[in-house]
Amino acid sequence: MHMDGECVPKNLKLAAKYFTVAAEAGDSEANYNLGFVYRTGEGVPKNMKLAVKYFTVAAEAGYPGANFNLGQMYYNGEGVQKNLELAVKYYTVAADAGDPGANFNLGQMYYNGEGVQKNLELAVKYYTVAA
Repeated sequence: MHMDGECVPKNLKLAAKYFTVAAEAGDSEANYNLGFVYRTGEGVPKNMKLAVKYFTVAAEAGYPGANFNLGQMYYNGEGVQKNLELAVKYYTVAADAGDPGANFNLGQMYYNGEGVQKNLELAVKYYTVAA
C-alpha cells in the first residue's frame, strides 16, 4: 500500500520498513519486495548486494519474480560477479514458471551461446514461448 500509494499516501521509506519486518518473519513476497527496493533504490539507498540477498531468499521460497531478477543480476554482474551459467539457471526456473522475460533472455543466451552452448533450436523455443 505504501509502495504504490494505494489507500494511503505513497511513502517508500515506510514501505521498505514494513517489508523488512515481514521479511524477518519469513514472508517470501516481502523478501522479493526488499530485493526490488534495494535494486532500484526506492525508499532505501541502492544496494545491489542486499538486493541479491533478498531475491535469493525469495527465490528459495519459490517466489516467482525473484528468479528472473537474479538471472538479470548474474547476467549483468549487479551485486555479484558476472556468472552466465547462474544467469541461465535462474532464468530457466523463471521461464519454467511462465515468465516471458526469462524466456526471451534465454532465447538470446542460446542464440548467442552465452553461458550455454549455442543452440538455435532452443533459442527459437524460448523466443516462441516469450512471444
